[in-house]
Amino acid sequence: MMTTDTRTTSIFSRARIPVLMVTAATLLWVVVAPRRAAAEAPPGGVTAAEAPSGGVTIVDPDQKFFGRTYSDLVGDWWNWAFQGPAETLPVLDETGEFCGLGQQGKFWFLAGNFGGVTERECTIPGGKALFFPLVNILFWTPDDATTLEEARAGSNSQIDPTDSLSLEIDGVPVSDLFAYRAQTFPGGFVFNIPEGSFLTQVAGCNDGEEFFPCSPGPRPSSVSDGYWIGLRPLPNGPHTIHFTAVVAGGFPDGFELDVTYNLIVGGGGGGGG
Repeated sequence: MMTTDTRTTSIFSRARIPVLMVTAATLLWVVVAPRRAAAEAPPGGVTAAEAPSGGVTIVDPDQKFFGRTYSDLVGDWWNWAFQGPAETLPVLDETGEFCGLGQQGKFWFLAGNFGGVTERECTIPGGKALFFPLVNILFWTPDDATTLEEARAGSNSQIDPTDSLSLEIDGVPVSDLFAYRAQTFPGGFVFNIPEGSFLTQVAGCNDGEEFFPCSPGPRPSSVSDGYWIGLRPLPNGPHTIHFTAVVAGGFPDGFELDVTYNLIVGGGGGGGG
């Protein structure tokens, strides 16, 4: 198993390519990417527009739930996921111990990982909508790009080559996941890098030639792209969410993740926060 230092250094050196190498022709000024043709449900499965099991509903990206769309929530997710140090970072959490940190309001965020296989246990309060990425990326100015357009192009270029996605909820596979691509609105969002947070500890920023720890402070022109899932509140009780993603042609060395959440809904929100 790779150490935290090895994994974090690896992911940023692989995933954050110099944006100036990307041409403006790749810009996608849309909130939700054009949908591929709807896939047939796998045997015993459903499409993403249907309810995979009793009381489970996946929200369409262009619909609001609790007053928010996917594109609204993308920025909220990034500011949640990277607000703390490496020791408690949701993306690096091996067990789910920190799944409750920073959670607030009507939404409960889940995280992927920096590649590989992760299984987490998490207890969450009832009545919380869930929001999480199957695979995602973030670029911002001035560290990754000189303009907002370049930041968007960089994000798009990493997600465009996504090869495969899978999602199972309570053992039931969900299809048509390529219909669930969403990115931040034109104009971007403010990504905050707090003092002492993860990105100030590792080589998370670059100037096109080398990587170095980020300076704390807001990045007002930030753009994320990815495939995301929004779930209306799950019924109380145990639930399992398992998702995978493969981006063989995007990140320089390719990228694969496999994440499982074993949830208990209706508890006190284990993991703190």
